[in-house]
Parts: sequence; C-alpha cells; structure tokens
Amino acid sequence: LFTYYELNNEKASLMNVSKQWFASNDISSGVYAWNYNLLQSVDQNAILFTFGDNDTYPARVLQNAKGIRNDVALLNTSLLMIENYRTRIFKSLDIPNYSLPNTTTSSWTALQTSIIDHVKKHTKRPVYMAVSAPKDVQNAYKENSYNVGLANKITQSKFDNIAVTKRNYEKKFLLDYLKVDLQQDMSQGVVNNANTNYLVSFLFGDTGL
Repeated sequence: LFTYYELNNEKASLMNVSKQWFASNDISSGVYAWNYNLLQSVDQNAILFTFGDNDTYPARVLQNAKGIRNDVALLNTSLLMIENYRTRIFKSLDIPNYSLPNTTTSSWTALQTSIIDHVKKHTKRPVYMAVSAPKDVQNAYKENSYNVGLANKITQSKFDNIAVTKRNYEKKFLLDYLKVDLQQDMSQGVVNNANTNYLVSFLFGDTGL
C-alpha cells in the first residue's frame, strides 16, 4: 500500500498508512534508529539517494509519521526507474524531465548513475547517497564523494567532512542502541548488517570509499 500510494501521489493515504505502519511496530527500533541517523547525516533541503527497502521505507515512515527531516527529498533509485513517477518527482524538485538510456543494453549501475548525474547537473540542492549504495555506484563517484556519517556527499567542492562527521555523531545521531540492547530486536540480523556502515566514518579520511 505504501508503494502504491507513493507511486500514485495519494498523499493523504500515504500519510495514513505511514502512521499505521509506525504504530504496528512492524519495523524494528534498530532499523528506525539507523534510518534516523541516515536522515540526520545530510544538510538542510538535501537530496538523498537510497537503494533498497531498508534504507528507504523506514526513513520515509519517519518523515511521514513523525515529521522527521521532511526537508530531505529522499529518492529511491529503483522507484525512479518508473517514468511517470520520475517525471512527477523531478517536476516537484524543479529538475528537467529525463529519459533513461536503453534499459536493455545499459547495466543497472549505469541506469542509477545516469539518474544521479542528471539530478546533480540540474539542482542547487546538496546531493547525497546513502552509504548502503551498491559498491559499483559508490565507485562511480569515488573522486567526488565525502563521507559524513551514514551518507556520502557528492560534490566537487572540497570541505572538512571530518568536522561534519564529528558533529553528526556528537550532536545529531541516536547511538545508545549501539551500546545497550534493551530488548530483543526482531530484525537483529538486518540491524547488525546495517550497523557495519558506521565503520566507514572511522576507516576512511576524506571519503567513505
């Protein structure tokens, strides 16, 4: 239902199903905490690319049901492969319409990066990708990607990303769930896998790659 309402721009129904989903406790607290920190990694009014279910749906539920970081335009690359949806989203962001390369001859990575490149070219908003992005996609932006926590900022302008990352960890992130388990998380395997992404900030200097 969430995907259906998202694709069809049924905003009232999307808000309602988001609140129901949050109230159901169907998504674990650990997954929500990770996605909260993902949203907090980026600048005001940022565009944030995500690539799967676990870095998209929980973040969108937090936005819709709890009003957390609604300034962030969260764009799932798989959903953007759908032309009507892509056209509407780009219009809402004042980005020109875009036709994908030949989908029968282009790799999935090439399709994803072509969308990201188009957005980067036509927006003044800061652009990020979640650290959960496929390695091939991350490698495509290796020279211009700076880790700031659970997201990499894609920019040709160098900045002190270490200071930004430090601020995010110290001032913005919810981290207690990493220290103490107060309940058995029903998605502990997913959470453990997602939490490995925190290591990116500590293993690398200028970039998260």
